[in-house]
Amino acid sequence: MTKSAQVQSKQEADKLMEAERGIANKMIQSVRDRIIHVLTIYPILSPSMLQVGLGTSTQPGLWRPVLERMIDEGVVIVEEVQLEHPSGRSYPYKKLSLRPLSMTKVAA
Repeated sequence: MTKSAQVQSKQEADKLMEAERGIANKMIQSVRDRIIHVLTIYPILSPSMLQVGLGTSTQPGLWRPVLERMIDEGVVIVEEVQLEHPSGRSYPYKKLSLRPLSMTKVAA
């Protein structure tokens, strides 16, 4: 392979990687927007009910990392509670909700 062919091959690979990053960013933003949309309609949900709201075709491997980042950023609040089942047994539950807009960090 000649030097110019190697340079051209490298440039093509760089363009492909940039395109893939762009697609990944669009997917992440789409999932993020959908999480916000669902939590706007249903203000308090468990993670499993969020899955239903997002659609069962949306894989947890795709939306869970986005949700974790939103939690880290303070956009989504997680509250862990212990509730008693009618049978008398106590179960832990996670409740997800959007942080009020006035308390949310605004990205510059």
